[in-house]
Amino acid sequence: MTAVSTIGSRCAALALAAWLPMLAGVGATLAEDASGGAVVARIDDEAITENDLAAVAEEFRDQLGPGGTGRRDVLIDLAIDIRLVARAAAVAAIDEEPPIAARMELARNRALYSEYLRRKFIDAVTEAAGRKRFDEELAKFVPGDELRVRHILVKTEDEAKVIIGEL
Repeated sequence: MTAVSTIGSRCAALALAAWLPMLAGVGATLAEDASGGAVVARIDDEAITENDLAAVAEEFRDQLGPGGTGRRDVLIDLAIDIRLVARAAAVAAIDEEPPIAARMELARNRALYSEYLRRKFIDAVTEAAGRKRFDEELAKFVPGDELRVRHILVKTEDEAKVIIGEL
């Protein structure tokens, strides 16, 4: 066994030992959370809901690859892992470090920005609304003069003047 794999094994064992007490509170239920989403798992008194799984699927769509976001077991495991590691990070006060706090605030603002735009603009653009607007603009359209242009390329200006005279 190499030194790197020994260190990796020890780190994994330490991480597992640190999480075992927290994992004791993890359990699947079919209750309803206050947010209205079905509870799919619990970590102590903290519920993981269908809404949480949808958010995880959206956030990690690229990393999970095709079909990965459709596997509930993968999404539940990922949601649990995220919560447990986030708890460990909070205990270590990582969230209070200025660069991390700034990134967390940016992530919050970005989520609000995206949701606001989605609600105000993206959801407002429907097939019916687009068709209505197209029909309104088409009704206002007034065709102008029609021009047809052709280019006649010749080698000298004198040839061009002769052709212009003929036209």
